Amino acid sequence: GDAAAVRTLARSGLDVFAHNVETVERLQPMVRDRRASYAQSLAVLRRAKEFGNCDGRRVYTKTSIMLGLGETAEEVLRTMRDLREADVDVLTFGQYLRPTERHLAVVEYVTPEQFDYFRREGEAMGFRYVASGPLVRSSYKAGELFLAAMMDEDDERDAEQQQQQQAAAAEAAARAEAERSEAAAREATRSAEERAAQEQARAAQVAAAEAAKEEAARAAAAEQQEIARVEALKQELRVREAEQRAAEKAAAQERAAAERAAAEEERAAQAEEQRAAAAAAAKQAAVKQKSSGGGIGAAIKGVVQPLLIGAGALGAGFVFLTGKDSAEEEPLPPPSAAPSPAAAPPPPAPAAAPAATLQDKEAQAAASLAEANAALALAEKELSSARTVITKEAGEEGAAGATDSLEGRVAKLQKMVEELESS
Repeated sequence: GDAAAVRTLARSGLDVFAHNVETVERLQPMVRDRRASYAQSLAVLRRAKEFGNCDGRRVYTKTSIMLGLGETAEEVLRTMRDLREADVDVLTFGQYLRPTERHLAVVEYVTPEQFDYFRREGEAMGFRYVASGPLVRSSYKAGELFLAAMMDEDDERDAEQQQQQQAAAAEAAARAEAERSEAAAREATRSAEERAAQEQARAAQVAAAEAAKEEAARAAAAEQQEIARVEALKQELRVREAEQRAAEKAAAQERAAAERAAAEEERAAQAEEQRAAAAAAAKQAAVKQKSSGGGIGAAIKGVVQPLLIGAGALGAGFVFLTGKDSAEEEPLPPPSAAPSPAAAPPPPAPAAAPAATLQDKEAQAAASLAEANAALALAEKELSSARTVITKEAGEEGAAGATDSLEGRVAKLQKMVEELESS
C-alpha cells in the first residue's frame, strides 16, 4: 500500500499493473495476509492508474478473484462494482483449489454457468476484458494474448486520434486565420462606419445642445415675463386693497361723523326739552305757590331747578372728556331750608355715545359746558329774583338765611364749570 512504491512501479514503463483482491470483502481476513486489506487493494489499483497515465502513456490495471471460498453472488457483484469505480480494466475469475491440507478447504465448486454469468455482468459494467472460468488463472495465456492485441488496438486508435487531432488542429488554425482575416476586414469596415456614426452623433449632440440652449433661453424669457406679470398683478392688487381700505376708512369716518352729529342733535334736543320742562315746572310751581301763599318756596325752586340741570350737564361733560364722573362731586339736592315743593323730574342721563376720537370727546364736552353755562346764568337770574321775593315776604334777615344755601350751590356750580373749562 506504499503510495511512493506504487508511483515508482506505475511509471517504470510497464503496460499492465496487476494486483489481486483475491476475494470479496467479508472473506478478506480469512483468505489473505492480515497486512493486506480490501480497501488497501482498491487504493493501490486506483493510484496505479492515476500515476501511470501521464506524459502520453497508458497503464492498464488488472485484478483477479477466486471463487468457491463461500462468497455469495451479491458479494461478487458488489466487489465488481467497487473495482469498476477504481477504473480497473481487466478482471479474471477462477475456481479456488486447495493446495495442501494446511490451506483453506473448498466450500463450493462453481458451475460453468455461474462463471459465464459473472463474465456477462463484468462486460456490462464496462470492464475492457473479463476472463471467467474454472481453470482460469491470473496469468491466463489467452488473456495475455488478448491484452497484447487490445493494447495494439489502443495504440493504433491513439495514433489515429492523434492524427485526427493534428488535422483538426491544422484545420482549426486555418479556419481561425481565415476568421481573423475576415474579422480584421469587418473591424476595419466597422471602424470606418463607427467613426462616421460617431461624427454624426457628435454633430447631432452639438445641434441638440444648441437647441437646448435656445429653448432654455426662451423658457427663461417666458419665466421673466411671467414673473413681471405676476408682480404687476400683485402691485395692482395692493393698490386696489389700499384704495378699498381708504374708502372703507372714509366711509367709517363719515358714518362716525354722522353718528356724532346725530348724537349732538339728540343731546341738544334732550337739553332743550329738559330746560323747557324745568321752566314749565317752575312756572307751574310758582303759580301754585302764589295761589296758596307759598311765594318763597316757588322762588327757591326756580333757583334749584337750573342748578340741577347745570350739574347734570357738567357731569356729562366730565364723562365725555375723561371717561369718569367729575371729581366725584356730591350731587346738588335742594337746600334743606327751603319748603318742600313738588319734586321736579331729574334730568335724563346722557345717551351712550359711540366710541369717538379725542376731537369728538372735546366737542361733546364743549357742548355740555355751554349747556352748563346757560343753566348757571339762569340760576343766577332766578337767585336774584328769589332774593327779591323772599325779602318782600320774610324781610332782610329771612332773605339772608334762605338764600345763603342757594348762593353756596351757585358758587359750587361755578367752580365745577371752571374745572371743566380747564380740563
